[in-house]
Amino acid sequence: PVPTTQLADALPWELIRTTAAHLRAQGPAHFADAFDAVPSGWYVLAREVDGESVQQVISVYEHQESCWTELFSGLASQTPEQLAALELAEVYESFFADCDVPRTSEFEVRMALEHLRSTGERPEFHKSNSGRSRGPARPSNS
Repeated sequence: PVPTTQLADALPWELIRTTAAHLRAQGPAHFADAFDAVPSGWYVLAREVDGESVQQVISVYEHQESCWTELFSGLASQTPEQLAALELAEVYESFFADCDVPRTSEFEVRMALEHLRSTGERPEFHKSNSGRSRGPARPSNS
């Protein structure tokens, strides 16, 4: 291998500058949509478990909102016995099979199911102030 100092000396500075400018002009290879990483809202699952206050948060992304709404609408009206008989895989498949990817995790569906079994109450959906309809977030100049 050629030592770095010799390689740097062998390349003309103008060639390095021109190549760097050319690479910068090409821009990034992929533009990521920043909305995909920002939840459109969340549910707070609050209850008492063995005398301890438990709060769990489920982040909900825009494409998942209807799935979560259907889950809580469908299950909140069931009796404790009906909720106890439900299998996690069945619930996940019933409400999230048609959801676009990325789907929520089975872990979050388990948390929701445990909440409903424990309280019988449908949690409130908290809508985020930064919605997709407002466009991408821009850094402030302050």
